[in-house]
Amino acid sequence: MSLVLLTAPTEEPLSLTDAKLHLRIDDSTAEDALVTTLIQASRDYVERQTGRALLPQQWAYTLDSFPCVIRIRRAPLISIDSITYVDPNGATQTLASDQYEVDLVSPFGEIRPAYGVVWPYTRVQRNAVTVTFTAGYADAESVPSGLRAAMLLMLGELYMNREASIVGTIITSNPAIHALMSPYVLPVV
Repeated sequence: MSLVLLTAPTEEPLSLTDAKLHLRIDDSTAEDALVTTLIQASRDYVERQTGRALLPQQWAYTLDSFPCVIRIRRAPLISIDSITYVDPNGATQTLASDQYEVDLVSPFGEIRPAYGVVWPYTRVQRNAVTVTFTAGYADAESVPSGLRAAMLLMLGELYMNREASIVGTIITSNPAIHALMSPYVLPVV
């Protein structure tokens, strides 16, 4: 199984203005490129820690065969864009959308065969099944405030500690970042 990002979000949950305000940076544009990169890194961190996609993004999830239930490992699930598989003859087929049902309510989106349908046979090979899907909150305003606040804490940490090593100081991790993310962390299944 693998999960590959196909299309990254086109915006960020935090604006450059909000980030600079949090970092107490004046109206100068000298560090805009750095802050923009740190916003992206902060989003990546929060997404990896929670298993969520903060803004709409397209992913490919590959499996070696069809399991009973396909659990999508990014939430919130917006849509299943396609399901393709390699048939026993080696040809790639696209599964018609009426052949499966999608549960958008479960913590992980779930896909099951439609009533009275069984998954098709696949060739015995790696990555025989590919589910292409879109996940994420609708827009930056829809991202929960706890996740946005966690991003701000991570942003501040990355901005203040720009080197790989910190010499001559005692460092204590701020537990607030994990407290803010914990209600949104998806269970491992």
